[in-house]
Amino acid sequence: KKSLAMAKMEELKRFVASNSGSSNLMLDRMGITTEALEELIPFIAQRLQNLNSLALKNNRLTKLPQNLSLLTSLSSLTLTSNPLTNIVDCCGVLGEVQSLRSLSVTIDEEEAV
Repeated sequence: KKSLAMAKMEELKRFVASNSGSSNLMLDRMGITTEALEELIPFIAQRLQNLNSLALKNNRLTKLPQNLSLLTSLSSLTLTSNPLTNIVDCCGVLGEVQSLRSLSVTIDEEEAV
């Protein structure tokens, strides 16, 4: 029997695959956690090699996965309305994404470390 997390990951992978060849990917309001995004990034990198824009608004990301730099064409990233807790860690990860030119992010002051 599949776990809910496994079923959700399969659903996300199907969605990414359906956008194959696209330069934009909107994963807003999909309940994506940091762990799920970390698992999904290699799949995105393989399927969407020319991905320029990634929108992850209103998810459950508490930090950014280290493997974000696998998205080598990424120039625009939207992270607004996620419970990101450590802006310093986020900056370290974002610094590895050398193609990044545009970033939209909000940090909840109550949760910031």
